[in-house]
Amino acid sequence: MTMLSKTAIALLAKYTFCADAQAWVSYIPFSGIAWNDEMPPCCDEFSNLAEPDRLHILRLYGLRSGLWRGHVLSPEDQDFWNVIRSQVPDWAFFRHDAISGQQLEADESVKEAMNAFEAELDADSVSVTQENCVRRISATYDLTKASFAGVRQPWWRRTLHRVRLLIWLRCLAFAKSYDARFNRRV
Repeated sequence: MTMLSKTAIALLAKYTFCADAQAWVSYIPFSGIAWNDEMPPCCDEFSNLAEPDRLHILRLYGLRSGLWRGHVLSPEDQDFWNVIRSQVPDWAFFRHDAISGQQLEADESVKEAMNAFEAELDADSVSVTQENCVRRISATYDLTKASFAGVRQPWWRRTLHRVRLLIWLRCLAFAKSYDARFNRRV
């Protein structure tokens, strides 16, 4: 039986439903839309949870996104959903079970952006795995390969070439202006 830790249960239990909660865009880690009454943007508490708890929560977000699109949960996923719901029955997450067409469109655009992000990885080795609605992306860069040995570019150009992905991610994670515009649209 899947169990959240006492720390995770305590964290999620404090986020109860609020009728005027604002939806926000989450590229990382949730890859979709969320509401500030279920998990506030840039929630350090989520990041500080143990990895199994984070993976369980990410799986829930993936399952809910599928439910919004009319998918039916497998028996295993339904059992997982029910167990977590029994552990945190008042968590606002479980109250956001239906969304507007505009919100569904925003959720889909986040998924498309994340797919484009994966396609833009200019790495020597990229690995993408998905298990239980949680997608893991791993990219490896070989900074010693011959393409760097040719014409000597300034250090900042060499660095920028390989870390543009990190810069892009940072911008997404802290793009409060987009979140603010999204909140007014929804």
